[in-house]
Amino acid sequence: AQQTIDALGHTEVIDKAVAPTCTNTGLTEGKHCEVCGEVLIKQQTVDALGHTEVTDKAVEPTCTTTGLTEGKHCEVCGEVLIEQQIIDALGHTEVIDKAVTPTCTTTGLTEGRHCEVCGEILVAQQTIDALGHTEVIDKAVTPTCTTTGLTEGKHCSVCGEILVAQQIIDALGHTEVTDKAIAPTCTTTGLTEGKHCSVCGEILVAQEVIDALGHTPSDWIVDTEPAIGISGSKHKECTVCGEVLETEVIEALTEAPTIEEPTTEAPTTETPTTETPTVAPPITEPESEQSTVPETESDIDAETSGGCKGTISAFVALLALLGCFAIAWRPRKDN
Repeated sequence: AQQTIDALGHTEVIDKAVAPTCTNTGLTEGKHCEVCGEVLIKQQTVDALGHTEVTDKAVEPTCTTTGLTEGKHCEVCGEVLIEQQIIDALGHTEVIDKAVTPTCTTTGLTEGRHCEVCGEILVAQQTIDALGHTEVIDKAVTPTCTTTGLTEGKHCSVCGEILVAQQIIDALGHTEVTDKAIAPTCTTTGLTEGKHCSVCGEILVAQEVIDALGHTPSDWIVDTEPAIGISGSKHKECTVCGEVLETEVIEALTEAPTIEEPTTEAPTTETPTTETPTVAPPITEPESEQSTVPETESDIDAETSGGCKGTISAFVALLALLGCFAIAWRPRKDN
């Protein structure tokens, strides 16, 4: 029987890549079998690179030398793509150099000429001597409170150069005067202490306005005590300046207040006080729910007559007690 022999396999050989040029195509790297010639990796065509243009800058002609137009060549292969052309020399372009008037310290020049393009001097300028300074006096300046002064100096009236510099004199400074503070009252504003300069009048420390204090009201002060059928009056006043702030009427009394009877307790050794006596509430008559009606006219007359006399006597007594009570009860005015 025949024996099977394994295939040998390809013997690879590298087909080198070919670099493209500006005008020629190239090839990529490939492979083929050295034994049988079979292409294993086919080489691919690489496009030509084309020229890499570089601009050959134009050369400007001068007054005495020729120039060149702009051109181009390939940076890779050096091939001239656009040839540069020669430009003729321009020749001089004359410009007048104006005369320069001399100053106090600098020389002057006569008129001359040169080439505007290359700068070559065609007609040389001649030097003129300086004129020298013309002196003027700068007056002294007196200093003030806030601004400096100056000593006398000199300068040139032609060129303005300082010949003798003025020296600065320090400002004098303010002369302070105190503006006294004004205390506020209940109704008027005040001022804080301030300062100003007695020389120039400038305000150095401004006075600030202090708000008015406003009134401080007292408690009610009774001016006139009320009596039976007679109104009284009371008021509130400012405890600082005494101005009356509010007044009010005290209603008249309809009945006299009852004063408590003094007790019969044994006197004590304590010092008597000046406290206001306690006032008992007004006496109110009891309702006559349980009163009986007289049965005859004579009984009614007698009861009426007796009742009137008793009422008058009681009223007189009450008036006397009310006067005493008012004197004792009247509160003292606060000073």
